Amino acid sequence: MQKFRRSDRMLVRKTIKAKIIEVNRSKLDVLGREYTNFQRALRGEDVKLYSATKQQVEKLLRKIKKTEWRKVKTEKVSSYSEK
Repeated sequence: MQKFRRSDRMLVRKTIKAKIIEVNRSKLDVLGREYTNFQRALRGEDVKLYSATKQQVEKLLRKIKKTEWRKVKTEKVSSYSEK
């Protein structure tokens, strides 16, 4: 397992709501595997995901990239204004 420094990672919170009917071990295994693969996909790994989950990963990554771009743009503007 790779260890990250706090500055190396971005913390993201995503709430997933689901109803599982007639819970059994195989459903729990699939759900656990999908959650783990979702986390790995957010870190940039190539993993197998259901198409809906893959779309959510792509949407979340676009949102993160957009937020980072705004942060960089704001930092550049403020550094120029200080001079």
